Amino acid sequence: MMEKYYQQLQKEKEFELDRHKQRIKEFSLYCEKHNVPALKDDFDYIQRIGIVAHRKNILKEIYPDLPIDKDGLVSWNFIKEKLQSSNQMSGYIGGNDFVAMVHPYFRRGMSLLNNWAPLFVELFWQVKDENIDAYIALDYDNVRVNTEPFFYMEADTWFGAPFDKSIENIPDGISKLRPPLDLKRTHNNFIFKDAYSLDVKWSSKGSIRTFQALEFKHEDVTIELDGITYHPVRYIHAEYDLNKKAFRHFDGAVQHFLPNEYRQRIDMDFNFDNKSSNSLKAKYIKLFKFNGEFSIDFWVEFCSHFYTGNPLIFEYFTGNYPDHVIETLSRIRQKVI
Repeated sequence: MMEKYYQQLQKEKEFELDRHKQRIKEFSLYCEKHNVPALKDDFDYIQRIGIVAHRKNILKEIYPDLPIDKDGLVSWNFIKEKLQSSNQMSGYIGGNDFVAMVHPYFRRGMSLLNNWAPLFVELFWQVKDENIDAYIALDYDNVRVNTEPFFYMEADTWFGAPFDKSIENIPDGISKLRPPLDLKRTHNNFIFKDAYSLDVKWSSKGSIRTFQALEFKHEDVTIELDGITYHPVRYIHAEYDLNKKAFRHFDGAVQHFLPNEYRQRIDMDFNFDNKSSNSLKAKYIKLFKFNGEFSIDFWVEFCSHFYTGNPLIFEYFTGNYPDHVIETLSRIRQKVI
């Protein structure tokens, strides 16, 4: 059955590459005009994207004037100007010769083969508050070659968590949330999207409250970068101004832990670096940041969708799991009993 499915995907890929061969040729000529060497075999068809040209830093090569800041991010204001003449779906920045995309870490499973994980990118595309200076990471290694609007939507039932607690009343300290320990690994995968733990820390300095969160997945969840295997850990950092009663900064990244670093840190907490002589400084890719002045609701919604599908963030904000998770856990335990 699966073999037949993969054969069908291969036929679809060959068909689409052939159907767009003229467009591929035109894009290759465009690259040559910008002193980018011929791509040759660097084209692929990805069902949820279209025809993709892949090469390390290809976007930077064909768009050398792209304004990338010190964190490797691009201003949302700059992107919005490009979107005015574009009819692409969220996460895609159209042009006459190619379509840029936001970073693949915003996709399900952090994989280029999947669609955007709900609903972070869609929410980001709706940011209009002039008091918020927003930035996001682009996919510098892949661009879409077919420039016509391309829509591939997936339904999902993930929602942001309500949070009515006053920030000033949250004590400094560390929390570590874990899925129920009686769950089988397969159930954890299904309900908690492979989450092992969610580490949270609040700290204060003067009138500024700082929030940090790290989401660890199980040990078999890895990615490969430049031939090296890493454990991806999603990280959030935010600063809340008690005087203004609003957040002033909020950013998110994916940290890359080597296997030995992961094993050292996985069952520890944010105090690990303070207690250990072997301070861990994982490599990371920053994915977004907001500066300015924004509400608790804004922060909670983006936190919830950055950690999309993980009920632990919902539990942190509300004190309980979403109703559908509670119901699923109950059914599983009834069967076990």
